[in-house]
Amino acid sequence: MPSHARSTPLRFVLCLVLVVATLALQRFQVADHDIVGPITTSGELGEVVATDDFTIEVTDVQLADTVIDTARIEPEPVGANGVWVVVWTRVTATHSPIRSTRVVLETADGTTYSTASWFQSSLRGSEGFPTALPTHGAFVFEVPEDRLDSPTMVFTNTNGTGSRLAAQAAVDLGIDAKDLEGELGEVELTEPETRMGESTDAPS
Repeated sequence: MPSHARSTPLRFVLCLVLVVATLALQRFQVADHDIVGPITTSGELGEVVATDDFTIEVTDVQLADTVIDTARIEPEPVGANGVWVVVWTRVTATHSPIRSTRVVLETADGTTYSTASWFQSSLRGSEGFPTALPTHGAFVFEVPEDRLDSPTMVFTNTNGTGSRLAAQAAVDLGIDAKDLEGELGEVELTEPETRMGESTDAPS
């Protein structure tokens, strides 16, 4: 038998082994996002969620048709193009000051909504938090009613470095369709408070 005829089955076997090895390697390969993405700790409404950089507690969630910003000289109701989701939150930086954050509301379908930045009394997505001093205030989101399905607030300490290995908390807000029935009313925003010891509770 010619030598090239004998080598053909051998080449086929080697190629087959190479393909199988490549597929096996891809199966166990970790995605780049999993290696350098945020380190997420999950929790729910009323629970203190502790990460490496901060603790966060959502003390109350209010849905509203209108919001009044009490920090303005002449406060007046601001209507929502959908519904206002007012998330009263207590944040404490545990080791060093938090200088930059990313805060979004994520719905069940993966859509994210940024904080409403035009209210003077609300906490903003770029808010800073001092070390060991609890800050209590409200993050405000404007969301279409038909998209408000099992929302989660995701709070990330970026500190100017983006999301690479950042401490992140994902808090289930405990909202379902029944919470949207009827008139939602109005919410008054009060300015954030930072104090020694326990912070104030959310307004009733």
